[in-house]
Amino acid sequence: MADFEIGGSGKSTGVPPEHNPQPIHDPTPTPYPDAPPVPAPEPEVIYIDRIVEKKKSTVGYWIAIIILIILFLVSFFIAIGALITVGEQEETIESQENDIIELQNEVYQWNTDYKELQSTLGSLTDRIKTSFPLIISDIEIANVTYDNDIISDYGSSIYSTQARYLRPKLKYYGMVNGSRMLKTKWIRPDGSVISGTSSPSGFSQAENYTIYEGPNQSLEMGGWGWNDPGNWTNGTYRIEIWYGNTCLKSKTFEVYY
Repeated sequence: MADFEIGGSGKSTGVPPEHNPQPIHDPTPTPYPDAPPVPAPEPEVIYIDRIVEKKKSTVGYWIAIIILIILFLVSFFIAIGALITVGEQEETIESQENDIIELQNEVYQWNTDYKELQSTLGSLTDRIKTSFPLIISDIEIANVTYDNDIISDYGSSIYSTQARYLRPKLKYYGMVNGSRMLKTKWIRPDGSVISGTSSPSGFSQAENYTIYEGPNQSLEMGGWGWNDPGNWTNGTYRIEIWYGNTCLKSKTFEVYY
């Protein structure tokens, strides 16, 4: 067995170090006799008001976050609503613009049709003027002397014993201004045309008259008859006013006893 040396004295104890007991030291230092006592640690003080303030601060923080979130959502939905409204307004404006374009097209078509109608009406009016220089609405007859003194006024009854020259008056709408030849037929109750030596063929008389354009015009024509009464026998007569080959107006009238 080997010798073991401890401490450097050169002496061997013959016991291994692990079997050589060592003095045990107390890790707690022994205070010095004159050292002051170490105070015990104070217990931790819990301040309720600080906890409450901290909780209030936390709650306020979360309330602020929630309010911000709500404001964000409200702003978001307002923005979405505004975009939808703008889109609807744009669609409405586009629809209105389309309606305006359609109306403009219709107005253009109406103007075109109106111009065509005016042209057609003008052409038709020219044709009417050629055949009808005046449109007669009524014929009234007066009984007059050779000197045009009134015996029976226009529209009054005519008697055979008094009838001398019968003079017609026309109420008409003038289509032209100017002189036109009008022809007259005086037709007896038996249907024969009264004529004289100066009468044109098939008519009683023909004469040029001045026609005035426009409504509510009147024209007193030349009379036809005899200087002595009694040649207009009683019965139903007819008068016809002609222009060219067109009969403008006819009217029956009665001659009484």
